[in-house]
Amino acid sequence: MLLESQGFAVRQQFKENIKSEILETIKEAILSQKQIIISYKEHKEKNIVLNPYGILIADRQYLVAFNEHYEKTFIYRLNLINEIELSNNYFEKDEDFDLKKYANQSFGIYQGKVYDVKLEFNSSAKDDVLEYYFHPTQKIEELQNGNVIVTFCASGNYAIISEILKWRDCVKIIAPDSLKKEYRETISRMYNNVITN
Repeated sequence: MLLESQGFAVRQQFKENIKSEILETIKEAILSQKQIIISYKEHKEKNIVLNPYGILIADRQYLVAFNEHYEKTFIYRLNLINEIELSNNYFEKDEDFDLKKYANQSFGIYQGKVYDVKLEFNSSAKDDVLEYYFHPTQKIEELQNGNVIVTFCASGNYAIISEILKWRDCVKIIAPDSLKKEYRETISRMYNNVITN
């Protein structure tokens, strides 16, 4: 809404219905280091106790929080939080946890095994690639034939494949092999979805 009021046109994106009280409660909890109690659409548990660490903004908005019951950090879509309550209990944030580092481990938002990804873009895409931000760990190398090599370390094959598809036939996956395999399977499923008369 702010962008539109300033004359920007916002195109493809999810229009999430996030209650203002959810954002305000999370903000207060992060600043005061108080636990929150939520009910979440994708969980059977009604009262989930969380230590909120921060918010990630990608295709959607996500809460990064430590779940006391599972003793693990998870991400929660803000628009799937049904109810939220600020607890009177304080929490001690894990000193080893770094939100920026946590976010940089994945290409999208889902955490998994981190791979060394290597992509080669042909010369027709060179100018766009040189101006494009793929990932915080990216390294770019220009080849003598005009092609460009992009490497980065990340998890999240689904998000990486979604990105690669945007570049159509201008990009080849050099590594890892698991990404190549999943990419081929994705293309195959897409091809099978084409309806011919």
